[in-house]
Amino acid sequence: MTPWPRKITNFPIILIAVCHQYVAGLCIMLDIAAKNATSMHVLDLIFPDRTEGVLLTVAATMAWAGFRFRRKIDCVMMLMPQQLLLFISAGGAAEAIIKGQFADGVLRSHAFLLVDQCPMILIAFFHSWAMMLILRHGEDRN
Repeated sequence: MTPWPRKITNFPIILIAVCHQYVAGLCIMLDIAAKNATSMHVLDLIFPDRTEGVLLTVAATMAWAGFRFRRKIDCVMMLMPQQLLLFISAGGAAEAIIKGQFADGVLRSHAFLLVDQCPMILIAFFHSWAMMLILRHGEDRN
């Protein structure tokens, strides 16, 4: 297999995660009620008020900037904060599915919540896969 150039445009799942975290982070900074979104509410349990928005935007910026580094290990290390926040959010989505209710307490069927929250879980899973592909096939720049 020949390695492909390591550009963020070659990893649409990372672009999706970056855009999602920018939107979520900015919304939380503008309106504190946004932190009660189902996949974001777990972050509220871990981090103090309004810091979630800053953390999400910093993690997204780090992920974007990680593709500027020459070594692929540096790129992956810059993606790690985003990966951590994605898995925490995916855990919040999984909790909602298991409990059968959104973070705000609205009860729904497990199937309904699975359909609704599945994208967050898939983003976290495929983001980690993209990181593995970078390590395995990405070339270090000269």
